[in-house]
Amino acid sequence: MVQSILNHAKSYLGTTQGDSKHKDIIDKYNAVTPFPVGYKAKLTDEWCAIFLTVIGDLSGASTYFGRECGVQRFIRIFKNKGIWLGLVKPQPGDIIVFDWQKDGWGDHIGFVEEVKGNQVTTIEGNTSKSVARRTYAYNNWRVAGYARPNYPSTTNGNKKSINDIAREVINQKWGNGSERIRKLTEAGYNARLVQKEVNRMITIKEKGLKSNEDIAKEVIRTTKWGHGQTRKKRLTEAGYDYEAIQKKVNELIR
Repeated sequence: MVQSILNHAKSYLGTTQGDSKHKDIIDKYNAVTPFPVGYKAKLTDEWCAIFLTVIGDLSGASTYFGRECGVQRFIRIFKNKGIWLGLVKPQPGDIIVFDWQKDGWGDHIGFVEEVKGNQVTTIEGNTSKSVARRTYAYNNWRVAGYARPNYPSTTNGNKKSINDIAREVINQKWGNGSERIRKLTEAGYNARLVQKEVNRMITIKEKGLKSNEDIAKEVIRTTKWGHGQTRKKRLTEAGYDYEAIQKKVNELIR
């Protein structure tokens, strides 16, 4: 999914406010309802967050980081989803947020395309009224922080999966309490998501639930779990993580 996001973002490089591709971005944003905060975008609006939303829609990633037309509200979404990491070393597919005045208010937003050493290359909409690449030190004073959506296919890029890290936590490899949070965050992991997976795995063990892979095979082979929202409802009520199982289903049928 990360590559799909970046490919869609790259397809708009060179777009300038007022040209046909800029109009296409605004039109695509307005084509999806309900509008975030009920607002229909205009060609004269600031559009960095709108660009992020449209790329999310095109790549199927909106579920993982939300839809918005305002940067500060995006930060709120990130925190509610547990994907806001703050100022950590990023990885491709992360979302970068800027605070120009250092007043705690998000002013600008974009995608992380590449990380080399301490340098991060981004693709941003509405940077000098265009879609363009920019390069910064990852901890540049203007950077407020990063969000790392829990994408289904590459949860942690070239790092270990959340599931693998959760197993390590259970095996006492990351310490406890604030020490664990610090170590996980410094390593680039979302401590809240890891803890959620730890809790899920412990619940499965205590309840004697089947593994995600076993349930995914049942989903494929039988009609027991249904389809769409019915499947989601049945799996959730049975104590399973619908998104994790659906991810495993997709992996098995490839």
